[in-house]
Amino acid sequence: MEANDARRLSRNSISLFILRFDILQNSKINFDLIIGDISKYFDRTEKRVQTNFELKFTTDNSELNKIESYDIVLINEKDRFSMTFSKSQDAFWFETQNYIDKNTYSKLVDVLLESAEKNNVGILTKRIGMRFINTFNCLEPKHISKIFKLDISKFLVQRISQESISRIICQDEFNFDTCKTRVQYGIPNKFYPARMNNFDLLLDIDAYDDKIHELGSIKHAIVDINHCAYKSFISNINPFYLESLK
Repeated sequence: MEANDARRLSRNSISLFILRFDILQNSKINFDLIIGDISKYFDRTEKRVQTNFELKFTTDNSELNKIESYDIVLINEKDRFSMTFSKSQDAFWFETQNYIDKNTYSKLVDVLLESAEKNNVGILTKRIGMRFINTFNCLEPKHISKIFKLDISKFLVQRISQESISRIICQDEFNFDTCKTRVQYGIPNKFYPARMNNFDLLLDIDAYDDKIHELGSIKHAIVDINHCAYKSFISNINPFYLESLK
């Protein structure tokens, strides 16, 4: 996560990154053309069955229909990232547990968008989302203030003192000019639902643009979303700890 190269966090704490594009149902995208152009960046392809049920009502009775579809998942084993194309969800997304900076996804997204333009594949997005799940090791409550800013740290330490507490997850939502963010932070407790005895911290940032975008404006929207996510990150992190991640 970074606003520019000067702010790159080389020791980032991101355990999962997702860049997702939800498209309008009437876009009628032919994923096969795009998959053919980007497949050279992946080692293998999987077809994953998605099962849904549709309930139809008539005057006399009701009918439950089973509907099966396939998600196409392209996987790069070496660099540990994947690209999923889902007709059932009207979406495609990039996912990795090995996020470094924006270059992790930018080249592949460029190729994908160039393929869509070359093949005259009309993409209309109704939502572009970028999710950063950050996890921080924390041995005990007194160390929380070394990672999170003081106001968040005080709140979490106060909540930890409650008898029998097993998890603390807080959520803030923001509506900026160029995007929206949903920020979850707290102590998930990896032994949940047992009583809290693990104090590792979570900062889960979902930055997204839910305006309609055509092919020509998607890249600009991605840049804005990345900037919003970075601002959300630094607004919650202790500045001294932030320096240690660079």
